[in-house]
Amino acid sequence: MIYLLPHTVDHVAERSPEKVAFRFGNSQITYGDLSLRSNQLAQLLIELGVQRGDRGGVYLNRSLETATAIYGIMKAGAAYVPLDPFAPAGRTQFLLKDCGIQHLISKPDQRKTLRQVIPGTGLQSLIGLKVDSAEVDATWPAQQFTWQEVAEHPSTTLPDLRILERDLAYIMYTSGSTGAPKGIMHTHYSGLSYAMLSASLY
Repeated sequence: MIYLLPHTVDHVAERSPEKVAFRFGNSQITYGDLSLRSNQLAQLLIELGVQRGDRGGVYLNRSLETATAIYGIMKAGAAYVPLDPFAPAGRTQFLLKDCGIQHLISKPDQRKTLRQVIPGTGLQSLIGLKVDSAEVDATWPAQQFTWQEVAEHPSTTLPDLRILERDLAYIMYTSGSTGAPKGIMHTHYSGLSYAMLSASLY
């Protein structure tokens, strides 16, 4: 039965694992691989202490890793918060602190902007890149994991976290043009309802 957003991926992965889930440029990822990779990320997040209801930040441009990050966070029982790498550092810092985000997912090509964003946010871990030993200072969280290290985690079935359809799935922030940005919270139920409506209108 599909009642959580990640179920949509796993359901297709069981029936048609070789079907393409996402394309980006000349790259693509199948439903089977997306299911396995998101499981690996979820395993790492759970290992890091992420619990149901926590928030995970996604500091990525559109990429195949973005899909893995979104579904991996939700499979760990957390809600994902998309963060725009092109936004001013102050706005991103506000969102990180406003949501209490402790684990941020990114890529090596965001190292320069991350250096401006991370200070003072209380991040515990950075997933998707490691800084060189010469760069290590108080800016960076102590725990850092490359995507290769994520891939070394088990892709097997996750523990039963008792995630419910009314649990938080993601938070989208307003532009803040009339004041401080405000987070709009979506449950798995509301996210699935929107996806089903969009599919029926396509």
